Amino acid sequence: MTNIAAVTSEDVPTLIEGGALRPQQYLDAVSVLRDGAFWKIWAIRALLAIAVGHILSGIIFFFAFNWDDLSGMAKFATVGGGILACLLAWIVARLDSPAGQAFGIGATVLVGVMFAVLGQVYQTPALIHTPFVFWAILTLPFALASRNLAHWAVWLVILTVAVTTFANSGLRLAGNHFAANLLNLAVSAGCILGLGVLDKFIAPRLAWARAEWFRVLLVLGAVGFAFVGFTESFWDMDDGLWLLAVALIIGLVAYLYQMRPSLATLALASFGLFILIAQFGFKLFEEISDGTGIFLLVFLWLGGLTVGLVAAFRHFVKRFKAPAKARSTDSEDEDDAPFALGVVNFGNQTGADPALVSEVLAREAERDQPWYMEMFLAIAGVLTAILGSLFFGSFVALIMGNADEYIFGVVGAIIFALAIFLRRLTKSPYPQHILNTMIIVGGLLTAFGFGISVLSFDATVGMLLFLSLIVLVLVRDRILEFMSAAAIITLIGIEAYHLKVPMVESLVLVIATCVGVILLSRPIGTRLYKAAGTALLIAPAILGIALVHIQRWDSLADASRFSDDWPARLISLVILLGAVIYLNRGKAVADFNPPVLVLVPLVVAAACVPLGGASALLLILTGYILGSRSLALIGTGLQIYFLTMFYYDLSLDLLTKSIVLFVSGLVFLGVWVFVNRRVEVLS
Repeated sequence: MTNIAAVTSEDVPTLIEGGALRPQQYLDAVSVLRDGAFWKIWAIRALLAIAVGHILSGIIFFFAFNWDDLSGMAKFATVGGGILACLLAWIVARLDSPAGQAFGIGATVLVGVMFAVLGQVYQTPALIHTPFVFWAILTLPFALASRNLAHWAVWLVILTVAVTTFANSGLRLAGNHFAANLLNLAVSAGCILGLGVLDKFIAPRLAWARAEWFRVLLVLGAVGFAFVGFTESFWDMDDGLWLLAVALIIGLVAYLYQMRPSLATLALASFGLFILIAQFGFKLFEEISDGTGIFLLVFLWLGGLTVGLVAAFRHFVKRFKAPAKARSTDSEDEDDAPFALGVVNFGNQTGADPALVSEVLAREAERDQPWYMEMFLAIAGVLTAILGSLFFGSFVALIMGNADEYIFGVVGAIIFALAIFLRRLTKSPYPQHILNTMIIVGGLLTAFGFGISVLSFDATVGMLLFLSLIVLVLVRDRILEFMSAAAIITLIGIEAYHLKVPMVESLVLVIATCVGVILLSRPIGTRLYKAAGTALLIAPAILGIALVHIQRWDSLADASRFSDDWPARLISLVILLGAVIYLNRGKAVADFNPPVLVLVPLVVAAACVPLGGASALLLILTGYILGSRSLALIGTGLQIYFLTMFYYDLSLDLLTKSIVLFVSGLVFLGVWVFVNRRVEVLS
């Protein structure tokens, strides 16, 4: 049996299910395992980033308001002055300080703005890739001077855009597809070579270059460019470059396995190999005309590859997953490993029996695999399920002839029920993924068959809702749980729109947020529906993104029935505050996370961005309160998007937006100074 020496926050739901903790102890246990040192540093840096981002955005919006009235030289002077100011601030604040590195990234971004102004003023006929190439060349010294992986990531994105635009708008438009494919594969090989150089020479000597997320970024670049090169070459079949793409990814997997293994990079590279090899099966559609036969062959091909991926992930977890190690609560080490407490220490602080804690975690060790592996397997499973549905559907149609559509529903219901029954009996996580695929196959056939036979929109939505609820309650699987919850809230929104319920967006927001926060912070029975709660919290933000682009949905929905006015935003702010208070239940106001001094300006800022910004902020705050880095990361990405979309908000002019952003940035800067000094005094 696996020896368990430490406990992380991800283990708490397992301990509740195993009886080592009572459901009422969930928030207390999460609080004990929350990495206070990490979140203290994170919050201070986040406040600084918010302050600098708002101030710079306010300045940019101000010049955008007056842009047409400025001469060409004034425009160049404005952007050039910004670059010079960022460089000077970078030096004054120290090159390796968080504030200095933020100014360094700002200087890099403003160089790109300078090229945009150059093209606007002089209407240069350069190809689209030209400014990106010069942008990458001129800012390389900034990246070299910055001892910061985030700065390097920004520079690599610029370089990637330069190469991509050159390959697609340059070489492909000129008809040189071979050179374009070769360039994509060369970039993939460059990412692999860069990974090797980083692992062998840079990371061992420089502590700041050891973050695992940057290695994942390089692997993602290698897989992405290899996929593009493979797909273009394989489907044209004019050259054999697709073989080189496969060889590159196989070599990447071999390097990661033998030289520098980590679960995240190995899983990503293996999935990249899967999406290359899977295309061989789809090639059969060009060769075979028999519908049922081709669906069966591709279904078996994808099913076999999925089984292989499952076996590979199982091997990786057994061989390379390191057990959690306890760390001091006073440590400010920014290691990528999650914060953990020793089993005995955890038991002393929560009242749990250390022996029972170790026993439960050891018993569930095989089932515990990273979320990204489950996500990759889910994608493979969904692809297999779609082909399986097409095969079973065409097979039933073939043997039943012109039978009623409900026959499809009956067959689907049998597959659905049998798959769920077997799934609940199966303990090993790897056969479970195969059964998950069959659950999706059965559900799709059931909905398709009965939905067509009934010919009622409301009945079809109700059936899909019922099937999703069954999966959510009866199947304990993070991916299916996430998909089921996402389907449920989507179906509720669709049905509310169909019934012409007013303020559909606010209805979805209230239901999704209230239920999501409860599911994330309070186990139902002995089960914590964390994946479902995450899906529900994300849903309003996704709806907000859809509302930003509502004009593009005119063919699918009546845009006039959705509102982004102040009543809807006020509701979102009330829900935001209520959720934060609920997550801090049992605490005095002075002990709230985040402190009221920080929470108030955040809420005011959320009122200004498009609808959905408050939901993105709630994701960040929920991650901060519960110590979930994934929630905080998702919320941060969404919040950046909504802040960007603030530029297109027609309810305010650019001058007003500039004033709002600049003033709020100064407020956040003041809060950052106060919090930073307070932390220094306490230290």
